[in-house]
Amino acid sequence: MEKVIIILNGVSEGKTKFINIIKGDGYWTWNINHLNLLGSLAKDVGWNGDRDDGIYFKFLKEFENIANKYYDFKRRYAYNMIDKFNKNNKATVLIIHSMDGQLGREIQERNTNCFSIYISKTNEERQDCHKTLNCEGENYTGEVLGTMDTLTKNINEFKKEEGE
Repeated sequence: MEKVIIILNGVSEGKTKFINIIKGDGYWTWNINHLNLLGSLAKDVGWNGDRDDGIYFKFLKEFENIANKYYDFKRRYAYNMIDKFNKNNKATVLIIHSMDGQLGREIQERNTNCFSIYISKTNEERQDCHKTLNCEGENYTGEVLGTMDTLTKNINEFKKEEGE
C-alpha cells in the first residue's frame, strides 16, 4: 500500500464523513491542521474554550498572521508533519486541513504522492483539485473508498486519469 498525502478542503460534515469512512476501512490516518495547534496554544494565553465568543477566530487569524510573518509557521508545520509521516511505518494517509492556495500547490509539487480533494454538496467539479466528491451523493462511501483504493494501490493510474 502506497502512502498518500491528501489536502482536504470543503464542507466540514463531508470532510468528517470522509475521514470516518477511510478510518472505518482500516486506513491508518493522521489528520493535521495548523489552526488546531494555534488553538491549543490559545488556551495557554487565556482562551476559555468557547469558539462562539466572537474573539476566538479573530485571535486565531491574527495569531496565524504573526506566526507566519516571523516564523513561516504554516509552511514549517506542514513540512515537519510530512517528514514525520514519511518516516512512520504504520501511517498510510496524511490528511492536511486548512491548506489551500499557493502553499497547498507547493506541497503537491514537492510530494508526488500528494493530492487535493474537495468535498462539496453538489456534483460541480472543481478544476483546482484532483478530485471533487459530493458528500450528499448516493454513493459517497463508494466514491471515497474507490478514490482511496486508487490512491494507495494504483497511484499511477490515478495520475493518468487526472492527466498528469
